[in-house]
Amino acid sequence: MSYWNTIFDGVKRCRRTVEMDLHAKGIDEIMIANALATSMPVNVSEVISDPIIKEATDALKAGGAGADPKDVHSVVNADKELLSLHELSTHRLFQILIGAHRGRTYSL
Repeated sequence: MSYWNTIFDGVKRCRRTVEMDLHAKGIDEIMIANALATSMPVNVSEVISDPIIKEATDALKAGGAGADPKDVHSVVNADKELLSLHELSTHRLFQILIGAHRGRTYSL
């Protein structure tokens, strides 16, 4: 029996309602099915697929647009937007961690 099956079995046997919150990173359909088989409330919270984080990550991977690598001012101006995206990503992750990311939890 896997670690998580042992946990789910214990939750099922405890004879009280236990709300489970599974985080999207590292779970699969089998884990969700096993959690649902406990007949307990199950939530799946997502962080990695958050649209704000995804958009900022994609932009950061693309790099500063329109920068002439031979012009210092051009590079600095292009990187100002990237710095803002770094700050946005950090702020968004903090919102998610404290539960202020409304609408990103799904009940199954």
